[in-house]
Amino acid sequence: MTSFCELPKQSNNFRGHLADWAERGLKIVAVTQQIEFNGTIGRILAAVLVRLAGIEWECRKEGQAAGIEIARQKGVFKGRGPGTAKKNPQRAIQLRDKGLTVPEIAKDLASVDVP
Repeated sequence: MTSFCELPKQSNNFRGHLADWAERGLKIVAVTQQIEFNGTIGRILAAVLVRLAGIEWECRKEGQAAGIEIARQKGVFKGRGPGTAKKNPQRAIQLRDKGLTVPEIAKDLASVDVP
């Protein structure tokens, strides 16, 4: 990874990947911060950083929600209007129900224009 900013939001998933990579003998480094995540201390540091990233993400989300609520009260923010979805969600659901994979659904939706 090049930066801590790339840490996934799901810390358990990242710790699992980190352990798997370490078992395979891979060297895990955050290049921008010049920190290695190998060994016991590296794993502890990675766990702390992942949790801090999660806390920061939650705080940002709460702040955004508060800002949107204030804007709504002032009548400035009205949210997404009807018909602003780029693609037809019902079509995606139909394709999923038919058993198509996500890449197949994306490819199909990319070729369909919404009226």
